[in-house]
Order: sequence, then structure tokens, then C-alpha cells
Amino acid sequence: MTDKSQADRTRLGTLLVERHLISEEQLQNAIAEQKASHKQLGEILVESNLVSSRQIRSLLRVQKRLRATILTSVLSVTPLALAGCGGGAGGSSPRAVESSEVQSQNVVVEQGQSSPAETTLRPESPTESTPSDSSQGEQSVSGPTTPNAGHSDAPEAETATPEAGGDAPANTQPVAVANLEISLPPSDQQAVAGSSVTLNVSAQGTGTLDYQWFRNGQRIEGAVLSSLTLNPVTTADAGDYTVQVSNDSLSETSDPATLTVEVDQEARLAWTAPEVREDGSQLIISDIQGYRVYHSTEDGALEEAYDLPADTQELLLSELNPGTHYFAVTTVDINGLESNLSNMLSKTIY
Repeated sequence: MTDKSQADRTRLGTLLVERHLISEEQLQNAIAEQKASHKQLGEILVESNLVSSRQIRSLLRVQKRLRATILTSVLSVTPLALAGCGGGAGGSSPRAVESSEVQSQNVVVEQGQSSPAETTLRPESPTESTPSDSSQGEQSVSGPTTPNAGHSDAPEAETATPEAGGDAPANTQPVAVANLEISLPPSDQQAVAGSSVTLNVSAQGTGTLDYQWFRNGQRIEGAVLSSLTLNPVTTADAGDYTVQVSNDSLSETSDPATLTVEVDQEARLAWTAPEVREDGSQLIISDIQGYRVYHSTEDGALEEAYDLPADTQELLLSELNPGTHYFAVTTVDINGLESNLSNMLSKTIY
């Protein structure tokens, strides 16, 4: 049996006819409609109520197994890659978003102790008057006698001693005053759905500081650190975030930080042309008719293929629905032979 006849046995229409799900005439009519409308054969058969979507998906899996065992000298496997896209590109399984380590901010408050200045009140020494050693003679006056200020008999000047208002105790300890301040509130963030985002707050104060995060005014359970990490972030996480910081006696709430979440609904696929067939023989570029990209979803709701010309090595799929999407590509030569599936890639839309 030639490679061509072996490949014919793996075609979807042939599998349907062999299992008596449709007749040869129905198959030819569907093929004619396919050429006129550019729809997939399976899609036409389902729309005509000849087969169900489940039967088509089941036969596509059978088709894959048959091709893996029957086609031995067809085109070599073409490597496939997701180019320039984020939010979940991976190998054979959905991409696991690399989680960021959350480092809580340990704030150490050094409270200095200030000692009051020691004050000692000392009374001033009274001024001592020294009596004059000189003696003066007596004078006769007709009026009253006025004592001479410099006479030795003049009374001594009295100096008032200031009264101390009590002894001040030394080394008096001040009463500790509680304080709390949010020095750096969380900032606005933009993130792509499926990625990781972290919000941070910085605060100082006396005692132990406690944290509680809120989204749109609603308490977030378990969010009690100085940082909040969302991994993976989804559209439901978008909103305004605040954090309440408190100690034993005070409480402060930060200004709100807005988290904006963008949804990446695109998958950009890229591949390279094979240079040899699976049997090792050389493949001339002019022998390539085109490429076929297979696209399916994890829940089986979507199974479709895109036929592309030989000069195309890239495909952009947009507006993908939420969920995990799988992609693979094959090469088709001018004789209609199709290679095995390439490596399977996946992307999760959140």
C-alpha cells in the first residue's frame, strides 16, 4: 500500500464512510459544499444533521492515532511555538504562572529614651555689708537728724533669698505616647489576567503593627500582611484596594490603590518549514502545499483546523473564550500527505 492510499484511510470522510455513519454520496456532497464555502468538513456534516459533534470529535482522535501508526514516510514533525504572547503559554499542559515570593516587611521601630535635664535649685548667697571703719564727728542741726547712709550705725542691707518651689526629682521617665503613620501607601497597578501582581504598604508606629486588606471596601480574608499577592490575577480582582494598619491604640487606613486587569485573548502561533521527511529523505520546499493548524479546547467544545498556504508560517487567533486552548500544526505536501501533529501547545485565557 502506498503512502497516498495509507493517508487516504486516515481522512475524516473515509472514517465516517467506513463506520457507516454517512454514505459515499453524502460525503461527496459535503466535500463539494466545503470547497464552495471554505467550511470544515465536520462542521458541514454536523450542520446537515448527518453526524453529531461528539462523533466528529471521537473520529478526530481516531484519526490522530491512525496517522501516528500508518504514516511512516510522510513529512517530518514541524515545531510549533507561541510567539510574543502571555497569560498561559506552555508546553503540553497549561502554563503555570510563576509565583512571586512574598516578603513581608518587618518594620523595626527604635524608640529613643530621652532623660530630662537634671535641675538643682541653689539659693543665692546674701550680700554681706561691711561696716565703715571711719568715724565722723557730730554735727549740730536745727532740724531733725537724718542718718548718714555711709555711717557705721546704718542698718545692714537685707538681701531676699529666693524660695525654691520644692526639690525636683532627678531622672524622671517620660510617659510613652503611641504613634502610627502610613509612610508609603499601596500604588496603582496594571496587570494582565493570568499573571501575578503584588500590592505593598509601608508603615511605622509603636508596638506591634497589624494589617488588613480590603477590596472595594470588603474585607479580604487572610490578607493580613504588609503585602498582598494575587496569583494568578483575574478580571474579578480588578478594583480599589485599601489596607488598614493598627496597633494597640491607633488605626490608620491607606489611600485606595486601583488595580486594572487586562485580558489577553490572543494566541500567536509560529512554526518553521521542515527540511526532511520522516524517513530521512530531503523535502524540497516546493513540495509543501501548506500547513494545517489544529485548535481545540479542554472541555471539547471546540475542534477546528485552519488550512494555510505554504508561504505562511504564522497564525494569530484572537477573541479566544476563557478556558484552556490547545494547538498543534501539521505539514501537507503536494500529494496530500499530512505529517504527524507537532508538539502540543496550550494557552489559558482567564
